[in-house]
Amino acid sequence: MLEREVFPRFHIGESQLPWSNELFQALGVQEKIAAAGFVKKWGASFLALDGGAEQYADFAQAVETPAPQTIQVPRARFDHLLLEHSASCGADVKQGSLVLDAEFAEDAATVSYEDKDGKRREVRVAMVVDASGRTGFLARKFGTHQADPVLRNVAVHAQYEGIPRRDGRRAGDIRMLTRSDMGWIWLIPISESVISVGAVIPQAVHRQESRPTPEETLEHYIKTSPGSRPLFQEARRITPARVDADYSYLGTRLSADRWVVVGDAAAFLDPIFSTGVLLAMQGGIEVAEAISAGLREGRLGAPRLPPFPAVRGGLLRPRLSRPLVHSQ
Repeated sequence: MLEREVFPRFHIGESQLPWSNELFQALGVQEKIAAAGFVKKWGASFLALDGGAEQYADFAQAVETPAPQTIQVPRARFDHLLLEHSASCGADVKQGSLVLDAEFAEDAATVSYEDKDGKRREVRVAMVVDASGRTGFLARKFGTHQADPVLRNVAVHAQYEGIPRRDGRRAGDIRMLTRSDMGWIWLIPISESVISVGAVIPQAVHRQESRPTPEETLEHYIKTSPGSRPLFQEARRITPARVDADYSYLGTRLSADRWVVVGDAAAFLDPIFSTGVLLAMQGGIEVAEAISAGLREGRLGAPRLPPFPAVRGGLLRPRLSRPLVHSQ
């Protein structure tokens, strides 16, 4: 496993969905995640445009939800936990390694990379999985990321303290403040004191409304969102603000002989339903099963790989094969 960054590192995407619990179980990491003490999430609230009525979506009422409680996570801690778990399962993890190129032959693939000491190295493998996120190393080498023509949004986000929460079970739930310009604000509790705050704004609006800095821009979007005043009276931003754009897309080519693309490297939807981590992990499990079957049968061609993402009839239904996932 070649990882460009050195963990722990910042990443956006803190809010999880109930089906993630099934994937954690399949990967054998559920107990470690439970022991980490992440914030518990039971649902989501949507504040009306006038800042008054709030509609609550309770996961306990969701159809076919196996366990209604999920988690909110600081991705630095969460991803580091998963990285260490992969190493404990036998993966050879090389952090600080920048992939330079990948060449494919009939019988193998050769990946060249620069290690943490700046030395160029090569590794010969049976199959390459591109899990490089929005970088889309192979997705862009053999195709492109095609932006969704409707979901052309910009996200500006940072972390805050001093924002009040609900009492009781709903203290850890995500809250969303809607805007008249079709944008919205997310508030995601990621620790006992810290809340992730982000504004999702249409690009056309952002071009007119953005301020000189990300921090000023985020403050402007918060102040002009109905219902924000009582929540942000004592709020203190504790991290720099970041901007993400052009993040709703689908890769035009996701697999061929001896390579496949998964997770954000393949596609990303609008973040309002928190599907990113769930779809990435589900795709990873299905690709692992396909590769394992291909290795046993001596065939690693693109037709052996499943479609992306695993959505059937509009409902995400993870397909799990635990013996195969746990095989060495």
